[in-house]
Amino acid sequence: MATHLPNHLKCVFTEINVGKHRTVRHYEPQQGITSRGIFSDLINVSNNRAFAKSDPEFWVKQRLNGKWTTPAATGLFRTSLDNVYHGDLHFKTHLFLVGFSSDYSTITAYLFPNFFTYNIEPIINSLFK
Repeated sequence: MATHLPNHLKCVFTEINVGKHRTVRHYEPQQGITSRGIFSDLINVSNNRAFAKSDPEFWVKQRLNGKWTTPAATGLFRTSLDNVYHGDLHFKTHLFLVGFSSDYSTITAYLFPNFFTYNIEPIINSLFK
């Protein structure tokens, strides 16, 4: 039986400035709606450098008013699928799922406005399998 997916926004981001930085990648939207004001058009995905106890694999920052936001918008945590990560925006208000291409040059991001759950496996299986 198919899992009912809550309302969500999908956006595909493509890496820009390829190879310019060692631990950070910048992405811009390729297609889709970014998020209707919940998320910015440019995102920055950086490797975790073990500064937080939550220990995500990556950190995501947004580009707002010409600057990268501090603190990060969310951490991205591993899921049961390779290259698929989850996070949340605005203190567990919006679920954020990210699927990286095998070379990390493209991101498929799903944002679930005003929806958050810890039981993400059915949603991940519906979107990424």
